Amino acid sequence: MLDEIDIGEILENTGLLSTDTRFLENKKYFICFKGDKHDAHDFLGELVSNEDLKYIFVETCKGIESEKLVKVDSCLEFYHYLANEYRKKINPKVIAVTGSSGKTTTKNLLKTVFETSYKVHATEANFNNEYGVPKTILSMPKDTQVLICEMGMRGLGQIDLLSRTAEPNFAAITNIGSAHIEILGSLEKIREAKLEILNGFNPENTGNKFFVLNTLADFIENCEQYSQILKDRKIELVNVKNDFRYTLSPKFLISIGILDDMALVRDMALACDIDKDKIQEALENFSPDKGRGNFIYHEKISINKNIIFIDETYNANLEAIQSSINALKEMFPSQKKIAVLGNVKESDNEQVESLFEKLKKDQELILVDVRSLNHKEAKDIIDRELVDDAVVFFKASRSEKLEELIAMYAVN
Repeated sequence: MLDEIDIGEILENTGLLSTDTRFLENKKYFICFKGDKHDAHDFLGELVSNEDLKYIFVETCKGIESEKLVKVDSCLEFYHYLANEYRKKINPKVIAVTGSSGKTTTKNLLKTVFETSYKVHATEANFNNEYGVPKTILSMPKDTQVLICEMGMRGLGQIDLLSRTAEPNFAAITNIGSAHIEILGSLEKIREAKLEILNGFNPENTGNKFFVLNTLADFIENCEQYSQILKDRKIELVNVKNDFRYTLSPKFLISIGILDDMALVRDMALACDIDKDKIQEALENFSPDKGRGNFIYHEKISINKNIIFIDETYNANLEAIQSSINALKEMFPSQKKIAVLGNVKESDNEQVESLFEKLKKDQELILVDVRSLNHKEAKDIIDRELVDDAVVFFKASRSEKLEELIAMYAVN
């Protein structure tokens, strides 16, 4: 029956498409997904009785007969097919971003810079998986000129799917780090998974560019497999030099990772003819999302000391922790520095222990290891270390919820 459906009708009205039974008001089309906890097929009776719905795409009809039901082999594959068709229909310049860390910040930096000159649509929050990327594509307005897609992964083959759906004109890898090493087993496998982003480039497009930093560029140039992919898909490799200079008084922690991300964004924007002064101004006035290195000044902290909290609680991996600690030392050389660090998920346990032991011996900072502490116990230790002009840095994996520890200091 799928052959009898006018897909063009859906592509003209993507705002009428839903994949969530909680959001059916004013919707006309529905795709049934099977999740870990819920299966939309279990609600087919209610869906069929919904007078607004015209088509319901399913993998099984559950014994229900209705002209509304359209059977497909895979609802997820159909979702990606629709997204790819819509991407080609609107035909914006597509920028894809992946990496072990810095993906969301780089996506937000790109959005900030490109909005100075183009109509931009970008991934919301961190909707960067096999459901989030097609959702991002299908939600872009018809007048979109630049589409920015963040792409995450937890295993081989996932970036391949996302990239083939988005068909980027530009792509960037922020870095290759140890995040997900427990799943993939080695940095080489992580690099292989990230480089799947090349598979979505369409060789029929002109101006395909792949932006990477020095060491990864050197690897690609000297690897026959990837050099051949670049040639076959007509992709220009752009070796980005990490030479961006941030000249204003910073409002958040400026690590080498952030500077690398800004250099990537600068070179992408220059390749799209955005004025260099506009780029510099947009980058220097950028403010990151909460939990990504933001400064919280003493006026908002309920203690009578002139201190700064640095909220980098959103997530963590080993490379990001070390990079942030280095930035902390560089930006605050004379202040007492307290590093409040928690568990680092999906990382090699021996490497985690090695990093914590190294930081314990670091004479330039006080390490507060909260991996086995509750928030009240951690706060008691921090309170004993606080002095005027201290800088307190918080970082751990998302599951540790260190933002709740910071919230214990908030001014009422």
